[in-house]
Amino acid sequence: MASFNAIINSLDLLTEEQLLMVNDRLCSEIRLKRADRRRDIKKSLAVGDLVTFSGRHKGDRSSRFPVTGTVSKVKRTNADIDVNGKIWIVPIGMLSFVCTPAQGVQVGK
Repeated sequence: MASFNAIINSLDLLTEEQLLMVNDRLCSEIRLKRADRRRDIKKSLAVGDLVTFSGRHKGDRSSRFPVTGTVSKVKRTNADIDVNGKIWIVPIGMLSFVCTPAQGVQVGK
């Protein structure tokens, strides 16, 4: 397999059509990896798990801040997260585990 730097350096030699083909392939790979990550998170997600995600104030797309809460419901593509009594609806792919109630230890990010 070619090294990452060799691949990057060879991009200058490709035509526009070839670059578009590379772009399509990269986008497909990214979609697959994100889908795999969401599936893995959803499989291990349970009500009561402590999770963290990046929140923002309504209407403000520029500033983000870390939010920690407890899973109250797992849906098909989203999860309801209880943060100090308020429910946030968060896409599953944005969640990172802090710990599960049964283990009480850190699971990882």
